Amino acid sequence: MLAFKGRRRQVMGRGYTELFFLDEVTALAAGHRPCFECRREAARSFATLASQAPGMRGRSDADALDRALAAERGAGRGAGRGTRLQVDLRHASGRLPAGTLLQQGDAFLAISAKGLLRWSASGYAPATAGGTDGASGLAEVLTPPLTRHVLAAGYQPIWHASAGDASAS
Repeated sequence: MLAFKGRRRQVMGRGYTELFFLDEVTALAAGHRPCFECRREAARSFATLASQAPGMRGRSDADALDRALAAERGAGRGAGRGTRLQVDLRHASGRLPAGTLLQQGDAFLAISAKGLLRWSASGYAPATAGGTDGASGLAEVLTPPLTRHVLAAGYQPIWHASAGDASAS
């Protein structure tokens, strides 16, 4: 959402900085969460589901979520801090929730309810098994563990229009 309550301000101003991603799937993979101000209902849903994750001890406030996600961002991606979770793409759709983003070499892939999609900064395209787009073999999981828990518990992220109806089963 690029407009909110008619507000205009510097993107890199005081307070928090607005971030722009292709879609919510991409933002979640980068370790972010829905905004409690402009997407309150989605943020509450995300927080409620996250509060049930291991290590959250029922906490669902923005500060607790931000601390947990910050700990999992970057070097903390994958199975835990300092490790990289790798999956076999032939079985990834059955083991990881829809909305999970993966990387294999230079290729980025997203798991949708319909299967694997190739991600790019301009949108999604079908991924074909065995092709050069990275739809077979091992891939690194980019979406943080807490977010994968939330996705597996039923959170439905917003996908870019190029994904089609990626959440349809």
